[in-house]
Amino acid sequence: MMPLKGAAVMLSTVHFRNFKVLRNVSISLERMTVLVGANGCGKSSVLQGLDWLLAMTRRHEGEGSLVNGRAGAFFSGNRSLNYLRSKPETDDDVEIEINTTANRIFGIAGMRKHPGSNMDEFSLKLGPPGRLRGVLLPHERSSDVVAGVTELLDSSDFWCELDSQNLPLVARTRLNPDVLSQDHFNQLDVPKIALNGEGLASRLRYLAGLRDGSLEEIERGLTLVVPGARRIRTLPQRMRHVVYEQITVGGETHLVPVTKEILGDRFEVEFEKTGWIPADLLSEGTLIALALLTVLHGPERANLVLLDDIDKGLHPSAQARLLKGIREVLKQYEQLQIVCTSHSPYLIDNFDVKEVRVMDLDEDGYSICKALTEHPELDEWNAVLQAGEFWSSVGGDWVRSGSQNVK
Repeated sequence: MMPLKGAAVMLSTVHFRNFKVLRNVSISLERMTVLVGANGCGKSSVLQGLDWLLAMTRRHEGEGSLVNGRAGAFFSGNRSLNYLRSKPETDDDVEIEINTTANRIFGIAGMRKHPGSNMDEFSLKLGPPGRLRGVLLPHERSSDVVAGVTELLDSSDFWCELDSQNLPLVARTRLNPDVLSQDHFNQLDVPKIALNGEGLASRLRYLAGLRDGSLEEIERGLTLVVPGARRIRTLPQRMRHVVYEQITVGGETHLVPVTKEILGDRFEVEFEKTGWIPADLLSEGTLIALALLTVLHGPERANLVLLDDIDKGLHPSAQARLLKGIREVLKQYEQLQIVCTSHSPYLIDNFDVKEVRVMDLDEDGYSICKALTEHPELDEWNAVLQAGEFWSSVGGDWVRSGSQNVK
């Protein structure tokens, strides 16, 4: 079993308050956790909130020029508090808080304290329960009280403290097959796969060049999930790329779009009977499986992987094989943790019942969540039904109303 660099801790719980549809929700997390429930009940928002909170461990462009610093730089635009609040017409604090397996809390709260102010204000806290240290952004805030915090730090000291906690590096995906199959021109030193899957071709080319065994592990996993799949290869691809060049005419400077021909990346998958198939002719399920396996392998891999709609495009038998492959990866990397969402009972059949969290909406339209193990009839049916069968039988109404008999 291989530890990941930095020996990152795993998450044990996450709590949301006034974050989108997550008005007041706490969720316990396993090594692998799947969120299920109807559309619009907040599953994707859970992944989004985890991703965004842990984004505070990284520097963000422009943070040094803002009085509310890193938090203000990140939570802006379509991530501004007014957009994220469960009730935008109120000034309720937006809060996201995690606890780790090392019993260390990290959380952020955003508020707007001054009527008519356009500036969001933030407090962050970090540490073991009862000994939390915090920071206020901006520092000139009139309030110097943060709930549960015993010591306030300046921002530089707080970020140093945060860096020392080995919180997980996050990768979140909501994959689009049309994007996955596209040729790609990479401009990063280390190619990454974007939220929608952009950059898969360049990431595969990078892993092939490393020759560290990552590509071979991806191929091995793909052969388990996709019948007949064998090898992966990457090839150069001529592409047209638009850049903006500065020209001066009559003393005035203008930016002019210029189309240049560049070399990008593309990939193909070899099948046992049909040979090499280019990416744009691969099935949606093959592309999704390949992208998920690529996210899970390679250097600089994430410790916390958030997979939205993990079953998308996959046949039920392929879903089972994908889960088998993911569990093999979990055995290989001891600090890896996965949280995913699904609508498929067939996929859920491959989870232990203790790994399933069922979400629904209360009478006011806000999220509620319970572990499937909390269903009062589980003991009666657990020996007879698999997790997906049990969940599809009881549905989600019991989360709201208490209990619903197995059909």
